[in-house]
Amino acid sequence: PAPPPPPPFFFQAEDGIRYCLLSRGLGDVYKRQSLMSRTRRLRTEIVDYLSNVGEANTTTILEHVNRRFRWGATMNQLGNVLARDNRFSKVGFDEGTDVGGFRTRVCVWSMNAKSTK
Repeated sequence: PAPPPPPPFFFQAEDGIRYCLLSRGLGDVYKRQSLMSRTRRLRTEIVDYLSNVGEANTTTILEHVNRRFRWGATMNQLGNVLARDNRFSKVGFDEGTDVGGFRTRVCVWSMNAKSTK
């Protein structure tokens, strides 16, 4: 009769060999800290602005922030801050038509009544 087949051979990789990741260094930590402080400054500026004007739409707030700071902000960053911070409240919409005849709808924001007391 034929000899039995050899047992299967399994290779077990040791930790660190299969998933070799290079250290990102301290630079990334400092970049994250500056990004966090940038978001904090953005929130503070929005609080100051809405406290002064009462209500403003997203586009007006973005224009104010981009005039105020050298680094500016994107509409996505601003939208995330406004939607996730409970100090801000969506109070309505500005609806209109742009140059191409397309309908537009922009959120109007104010300070939440609880955060102004």
